[in-house]
Amino acid sequence: MSTAANDPIRAYIVSEFLAGEDAEDLTDDFDLIESTVVNSLGLVRLISWISETY
Repeated sequence: MSTAANDPIRAYIVSEFLAGEDAEDLTDDFDLIESTVVNSLGLVRLISWISETY
């Protein structure tokens, strides 16, 4: 189940790591690391963005 609070995070992930994909296709339980969408450097970028944004 998607929540509106997750939408900005989902949009960031799609724009930075899944160009051309639809944000609505990214579910809340999608494993970014296991699926190799995000590597360790990408995870640092994501955490940094979340920290700066929230």
